[in-house]
Amino acid sequence: MLNLSHNSLKEVPNEVGELAHLRYLDLSYNHDLMKLPDTMCNLINLQTLRLFGCNNLERLPEAMGKLINLQHLHVMDCNDLKLPKGIARLTSLRTLDEVHIHGDDDVDNNKEALFELSDLRNMDQLRGSFLIEFKNDLKDARQAEKGHLGKDMKLAPLIWGPDSFVIEQECPKSS
Repeated sequence: MLNLSHNSLKEVPNEVGELAHLRYLDLSYNHDLMKLPDTMCNLINLQTLRLFGCNNLERLPEAMGKLINLQHLHVMDCNDLKLPKGIARLTSLRTLDEVHIHGDDDVDNNKEALFELSDLRNMDQLRGSFLIEFKNDLKDARQAEKGHLGKDMKLAPLIWGPDSFVIEQECPKSS
């Protein structure tokens, strides 16, 4: 366990990636942190990554898919964070508490937003609920369907922002 929360970190040292047996890393509330080093993708035993309140964090390493044991990714209040393309390879991921889609409100014509939504669709191992927030309003719930989010996801009702309306769906009970 390594807790570096509330330390005003501007960057995470590359050497963190050498902690081969690290299972829990808390970097929460380092408000000046903008990115994580690519060396973090060497933490193949990491199970929990907490990034709560890192509100200037813009990106996760592209090779995040190497974190094969990551079960919990906490990114609440990381409003500028974009999901890396490798996020769908996190087959052990069970918790992802918030996602911000960085497209405009026209999901039909926004390839970046569609990519992020379709990546989430493929993550059927996620349980519970999480917030999906578009940087601009969706026109209606039908636009979410364009991103292929639907009844086959094993999630609790999704909350869409910024107006936060709920899409109802039946959900299996978490075990």
